[in-house]
Amino acid sequence: MRQVCRVVVALSALLGGASSAQATDLFVDPAGSDSNTCLAPGPAACLTLQAAINNASSTDTIHVAAGMYAISGLVTVDKTLMLLGAQAGVDARTRVGAEESVLSNSQGMRITANAVVIDGFTIQDSIIAAFTGYGVSMAPGASGTQVVNNIIQDNIVGIGLANAGPTQALIQHNLIQNNNQPGAATGSGIYTDQFVCGNVSPPGIFPCTNFLIEHNAFTGNNNAGIDLSNTDATPMTNVDISTNTFDMNSRAILLFNVDQSTIHNNSITNSTGGAVEPSGSSAAWMCSRSPTTT
Repeated sequence: MRQVCRVVVALSALLGGASSAQATDLFVDPAGSDSNTCLAPGPAACLTLQAAINNASSTDTIHVAAGMYAISGLVTVDKTLMLLGAQAGVDARTRVGAEESVLSNSQGMRITANAVVIDGFTIQDSIIAAFTGYGVSMAPGASGTQVVNNIIQDNIVGIGLANAGPTQALIQHNLIQNNNQPGAATGSGIYTDQFVCGNVSPPGIFPCTNFLIEHNAFTGNNNAGIDLSNTDATPMTNVDISTNTFDMNSRAILLFNVDQSTIHNNSITNSTGGAVEPSGSSAAWMCSRSPTTT
């Protein structure tokens, strides 16, 4: 059976980012060295993404060339930066055989600044449970993160979700698949709870609000494509999950205590444990089902 969820919702537009008129371009390349200043591509580039981040200033852009980057430590993005992989701007759901900037990172990437953009990477192999095992995680208090056009795979969890401000977090045009490595919350393409998002009460440390999750493909995640397990008394709010495809996940969407939110225009196939499970939530959604060939 194919399940398509539809609800009409009015969304606020994403707020524009800071001006990049005085921003600098930095470069990461497998031929580079971390003793460089990262200001030119090729041999003059940095070798690691963290070195480029450390050399960057807020609003700079970091270009990461195609190649495999084996990373043993946590990558921390603590400035408002645009991180562009070799496939920046290319929808990750449709690219085949393209050169990728592969971040094979056993401890994942942590976003602690506002308005960070991560565009055009393959992010995989975050497998150390002591460091949460997220391919990408957003720290409580960060706002306006954009994770777009990435393949996020083979982690304990694909994305750890948080957003605390009026600027919407955007998850768009990603392929999020097979995030089933052993560890807490394993099997989730996107995961959050009151601790991950910072929405612990009393009182709430940070609000947990304003998420747009659209035009992504979730495949082969053994817990859920999206698991919003907020069991605290304060609900998550303003979550819009739309026009995604879910296939061969245990569950497509699992919700706990999510309010003033919508699920619409998603395609859900071959879920082995359920399609949409709202538990203690008042997300507005309705579904129409039609037969499909499998």
